[in-house]
Amino acid sequence: MVGTAAAAASLVAAGCAAAGTAQGATAPGVRLPTNPAWEAETTYPVVMSSPMVATLNRVPSVVVGTYRPSTGLGGKVYAFHLAHTSTQTEWAKNTPGSVGVNSTPSVNGNAIYVSVGNPSAGARGKGGYLSLGARGGQDWFTQVAVAPGRPDKAGVQASMAVGDLNGAKSVVAGSLGQWVDELRSANGSTRPGWPWLATDSSFDTPAIGNLFGSGKNWIVLGNDQTANSVTHEKQGGHLWVLSAAGHSGSRSNEAGVHCQFTPNQGVESSPAVGRFLGGNDVGIVFGTSNAFKGAGDTNKLFAVTNQCKLRWKASLDGLTTDSPALVDARNNGHLQVAEGTNVSSSKGTVYLLNGATGGRYWAHDVPAPVIGGITSANVGNGHQDLLVPTPKGLYVLNGINGDQLGVLGRGISLQNSALVTDDSGEIGITVAGMTVKGGNQVGEVATYRIPGTNGRRADVAGAWPMFHHDAYLTGSTLPRLNS
Repeated sequence: MVGTAAAAASLVAAGCAAAGTAQGATAPGVRLPTNPAWEAETTYPVVMSSPMVATLNRVPSVVVGTYRPSTGLGGKVYAFHLAHTSTQTEWAKNTPGSVGVNSTPSVNGNAIYVSVGNPSAGARGKGGYLSLGARGGQDWFTQVAVAPGRPDKAGVQASMAVGDLNGAKSVVAGSLGQWVDELRSANGSTRPGWPWLATDSSFDTPAIGNLFGSGKNWIVLGNDQTANSVTHEKQGGHLWVLSAAGHSGSRSNEAGVHCQFTPNQGVESSPAVGRFLGGNDVGIVFGTSNAFKGAGDTNKLFAVTNQCKLRWKASLDGLTTDSPALVDARNNGHLQVAEGTNVSSSKGTVYLLNGATGGRYWAHDVPAPVIGGITSANVGNGHQDLLVPTPKGLYVLNGINGDQLGVLGRGISLQNSALVTDDSGEIGITVAGMTVKGGNQVGEVATYRIPGTNGRRADVAGAWPMFHHDAYLTGSTLPRLNS
């Protein structure tokens, strides 16, 4: 099925047209810059691909994907030097078939993993899983069938999470068909027990974590689910905890499920995993889609245990398709849940919720929908503040009370997540999105350096500095396992 993500480009374009130029007022001790340290233009827009940090040939770099929404084609992966120099652009490489990129690159050493594909008509039946080297050369490209017994191929919009899975370094993501794939990161070959049958499309990026403290990683994944008379699925969505071994040892391609939670609305929100529940328990938090009109679980945010048991459910004022962040915004040693909503083309709301109970600490309106996931940075307040992407720029909100500290990147329309890095010793915030120039939609990448901040505090406990938490895209604040 086709999800809601493909339709969001029109909101981005509307935000470009409405964007202003003035910066918001800042709080004492916070000095947000008016102008970026550097900016670069891409031929086609950055739509849902979030900028990611990678060290390529010993150079800290920003990597991001692009495409032309009207066709689904024109896909390129760009790498830019994080520090502005005369050789700022390292490389720009076409994807196989120039199919558009909606995924966020994940990174392991010099390897970059990019899912290729989107629901646009021009990209249908194309795409797959792509691995690039430090200079942008293709290491491998693996495609997946749409469904069992079908030779045609499915694109992949979900980003690939990287982790030690069932004894090998692997990447995992669901496709726009019915399969979920776990591949060897070194060569793109399919791992034993995979592909795994989800029976419908997956748009969310999986989380990977040691959910049970057993020294073994598990996979957390959602999907949209149309009613299926063959497998007797009901309309709605799934949130699964899956074995890294997939269906290995079983004749059923759907085996390997530790537990599942089934809202009556689709799950396109990438899950976040960490010890945020009461009793310091491991929890999973995720939102829903708008795939099924009138479903009661629309506009909901769910928190479940590692056994998929519901702990709390929050009813918010708009769509919760964007990915939640686990962040210590209150500076109290506990993780809160930050979530933005898509209410309309001119309104969104940012919520900070108690991780243990789902209770609201504060809610703050922004004048545009929140489509991309919130990240966080210490911009000078001494605690984590929230970076909220909208089609009218990146709103910076005080983590303690939700007050607006300012806006970065006005004129850049965003429906992804901002990236926070140690940039030349200061906190660097990179945004990537869409602008309109000469009547054409183009991409814009810009980095802002926050004066007086400590770049070494970009990635500390309690921070959520990039899409899905880290460059591996694990979506997890749990200690990472290494092979």
